[in-house]
Amino acid sequence: MPYTTFNSSCYKCGVNLNESNWSNYYRLNADLPEELRHRCKECERQRRLKRYIDNREIILQKAKEWRITNAESYQKSLHQHIPYLRKYYNDKKREVLSHYSPNMICVVCGESNLNVLTIDHINGGGGKHLKSIGGNIYYWLRRNNYPSGYQVLCMNCNWLRRESIKVQSTRSKWRRQITLGVINHYTNGSIRCNNCGISNLKALTIDHINGNGLRHRIEHNIGGHIAEWLRQNNYPEGYQVLCMNCQFIKRKTNNETGGRKCHM
Repeated sequence: MPYTTFNSSCYKCGVNLNESNWSNYYRLNADLPEELRHRCKECERQRRLKRYIDNREIILQKAKEWRITNAESYQKSLHQHIPYLRKYYNDKKREVLSHYSPNMICVVCGESNLNVLTIDHINGGGGKHLKSIGGNIYYWLRRNNYPSGYQVLCMNCNWLRRESIKVQSTRSKWRRQITLGVINHYTNGSIRCNNCGISNLKALTIDHINGNGLRHRIEHNIGGHIAEWLRQNNYPEGYQVLCMNCQFIKRKTNNETGGRKCHM
């Protein structure tokens, strides 16, 4: 259909429309009334984001049902696209990290391994913010012209900072005691990362040696506190203690993604 020109501004926000900021869905969709065909890409992105946030549980459930029903085609498509998606994601991640840390290192300890570097909300509130934007912080920072209030940390330093500012409730202290006991068991009393040897308890975590940790937690309805499950099940084999950095490096090296192993 010819390029629509009777109204040159977005009916939602009023920005002047052109080839670069005009949503093709609205510009070329002849089934929509003319007044609805003038929507810029940013307004369309905000509409879709709001729809996702408002209907998140329904959308995720339908997606899960589709993956189960179409398991074979889903896995085939997944393996075809993962190399491209990983490259695209890492390129955008490098771009954002280099803005907030020109040398691309953790501002606390100097760690430079891309696999363990992450964006930290300096003033806290990262969880709520990520939920409000629907996910990927790197894309959001790029779209919003790199606002202030963020810094680059490695996973260990990010986790340590989080633990240092988190208010400890009675239940969280109880869980910490359970975690200490489980880590003590799987390290034979040494309380350190099985790979690098770091001994700061707040940076240590339980790792599934053979991967598929997410799938295991979902299948057994464990939630986020696996230490309690391990204790109740008499400390089964197949687990080790790693620091956050080493766990993320292992996840990347072994292609452990979302409970699946994706071979590139």
